Amino acid sequence: MTRQAWRSADTVNIPGEPLDGAAQGGAVATGAIYVPEERITVEDAVRAYTHGSAYAAFSDDRVGTLEVGKLADLAVLSQDIFRADPLAIGKTRVT
Repeated sequence: MTRQAWRSADTVNIPGEPLDGAAQGGAVATGAIYVPEERITVEDAVRAYTHGSAYAAFSDDRVGTLEVGKLADLAVLSQDIFRADPLAIGKTRVT
């Protein structure tokens, strides 16, 4: 969603612009953004992880959306990811 560019001191001397690690291993946000027009909404991201995954597994007739007759799982999150600041969504935890 944010497409932020991250850099780590551990990879600064590796030639060829290595993958940035996206906040792992001490990486920090640079303020730069990768291809902003490729950002997606929270709704699109959730749809990709739920319905999109079920579709890819040929299981969308049984799971992936909340509909009568389909199987469902429930997860309670520490915050409403649809209202949270996109930069804070990564801090969401399953409670």
